[in-house]
Amino acid sequence: MLLGVRSEASYRYARAGEHFVIFRENAGAVSVVDFLHVRSDVATALVRLMDAERGE
Repeated sequence: MLLGVRSEASYRYARAGEHFVIFRENAGAVSVVDFLHVRSDVATALVRLMDAERGE
């Protein structure tokens, strides 16, 4: 069960049990980008993804 869907720029994340699922919604499709354990640093992971998207 996904709880607490949150958004950061074009990425969204939700807690599923002991993990966070990072995903994007695009024109009727959902693309799962990453799975992180709850002890992971979600904010840093989102920054890393956004930097990679910008080519940094």
